[in-house]
Amino acid sequence: MNKKTSSKTKKLGVGLLCLLSANVVNAASLVSVAEVEAWEKGMVQRFWCNVSTPNRYQISSHGNALLEWIKPIGSYVKQGEVLAQQQTYYLQRDVNTLELELAAANIEKDYERTELSRLQKLDRQVLSEFALQEQENKFKLAELKAKQLQQKLETSLYRLAHLAHQAPVDGVVVEMHVEPGESISQGQLLATIEPTEQRELQCQLPVKKYHELSGVAGLMSASYTLQDNGTLHYLRGNQIAATEKQVVNFILGFDAHQGSKPLVGERTLVEMSLPTSGLASVPYDALEITSGGYYIWHVKEDQSVDRLPVEMLFNINDKAIVRTQLVPGNQVITTGKRGLSVGDTVKVEQSPELMANQTAEGRYES
Repeated sequence: MNKKTSSKTKKLGVGLLCLLSANVVNAASLVSVAEVEAWEKGMVQRFWCNVSTPNRYQISSHGNALLEWIKPIGSYVKQGEVLAQQQTYYLQRDVNTLELELAAANIEKDYERTELSRLQKLDRQVLSEFALQEQENKFKLAELKAKQLQQKLETSLYRLAHLAHQAPVDGVVVEMHVEPGESISQGQLLATIEPTEQRELQCQLPVKKYHELSGVAGLMSASYTLQDNGTLHYLRGNQIAATEKQVVNFILGFDAHQGSKPLVGERTLVEMSLPTSGLASVPYDALEITSGGYYIWHVKEDQSVDRLPVEMLFNINDKAIVRTQLVPGNQVITTGKRGLSVGDTVKVEQSPELMANQTAEGRYES
């Protein structure tokens, strides 16, 4: 009686052990999955750029004159607005003197012309050829003197008009190089204006990334967007400014103004997208990272699994953008990869999102 009871007990223990082992296997094979998604944006790179302006406008003196006043640093000026004024007294006196000299030169020129005309009418027997030639030279010299004075007068009038310095563009006075009451020389720098409308972005990329994006051809063909969805375009540049940094500098331009005008020196995040085919998006949790590279576990239709290598390109938030042989819609394991072997059968724990997608697909097919 005791032997039979002992035998039954052993059989029952073995059965329970097998059942527990089966449950352990089933528990280890419970996985969560997500679907591979198509990635249409191509190669994406995010980097910070600084707002700059392509040119600053220098305001210089056109003549030697005292500076009466100048707008201080930070002043906003409209195009054509006077931002500095030099004293006009001495240059105005020069203009008046030149006008008098020009009037006298014109009188002299008219006289010499009249005299030449009179001599040309005389008989050649009473007037030598030398005397006629001498009068012609006098007229030519008087004519040239009048022209010379006319040009001097026009130059002085131009300088006089430009002693009131006008802003060439809408902008802000960012530098002031002189002070009121200072005696200014011709050509001396007065102020610097930073235009408010002309804006561009100075950007940098590591040299390695630059070559991965096909160099300047990639920069020119890529599309660029800002955080506020504003669009940009490649303008110029692909040089290394500092060899120790090993970064490529290039300039982007704004396609259209959106929102408030960016300030010079302001940093802004830019997303660069280069058209590339054959890319897919998977959750970052689906990646198995090893010293030999990146892998993902693919759940086949028969619920068996396969371990596939992928080329990891970059990540966007919680998504990894990869190059893989899988196609959109294939399932990859996000949790439960530990302890799996190729060919194992798994039980998929359906996520609410995946169940909703499959239900919607079923309705569409029906």
